[in-house]
Amino acid sequence: MVRICYFACLLLCLYGCYDRVDTPPFTDSSVSAPTMSIRDLAASCADTATPVGQEIIICGRVTTSDESGNFYRSFFIQDGEAGVELLGGLWDLYHPYPLGRLVAVKLRGLAVGKRFGVVQIGRMPATGNYAVDYIGSRALLDAHVERGTVATVPEPLSVQISDLSPERCGTLVRIGPVTLAEEETERTWNGYRTFVDLQERSIVVYTSSYARFADAEVPAGPVTLTGILQYGKTGSAGETFMLKMRDETDCVADE
Repeated sequence: MVRICYFACLLLCLYGCYDRVDTPPFTDSSVSAPTMSIRDLAASCADTATPVGQEIIICGRVTTSDESGNFYRSFFIQDGEAGVELLGGLWDLYHPYPLGRLVAVKLRGLAVGKRFGVVQIGRMPATGNYAVDYIGSRALLDAHVERGTVATVPEPLSVQISDLSPERCGTLVRIGPVTLAEEETERTWNGYRTFVDLQERSIVVYTSSYARFADAEVPAGPVTLTGILQYGKTGSAGETFMLKMRDETDCVADE
């Protein structure tokens, strides 16, 4: 209860002084104007699911697609240098929310929390659970998420592994050149795969077994990877930065 009250007070404080914080540069009249940036939402967000009682609106453009199966009933949006995951809980979200679509999310009545370093938006979970739950209703999703124009997908930020930070989690990044680690015995994408750069710094790429490209072979030699940045436990590797690609085209072999 203390954490919920603290989170609510922090949101209210940020909301009340919004003219002094980071304002996302959206002027598209096809959706409601944002009242808070995603960066500020993330800064106030607790790890466990917390209900939102204030009238808060965030805006961003869709950066992921569930068409290939690597993202499950959710999609990411990004404004500037921060991103969040919308737990829609429905199949084929890439139809109503294609890459590049501008959306406005009305947070009041929903819940927010963090998983793998990423802010998630959905419903409050059942008693005894702590993670944000899927919305799971087309009517409820439409009531909270306005769909605007479709434009260019936000350009991935090109970074080195040494430049990664928790604040980047949830955003689309591009990393390269990297090579599949020598100790990797599996050569397909399925599961967790460790890649290393020229300085032997590592990053883990996660691919769901349900992804269409899960059984495809990882290219030999150096590649450049694009995906959503996350941070969390990956089995024996402990906590580390992870990358989740949208489809196989997010891996490009370097010449």
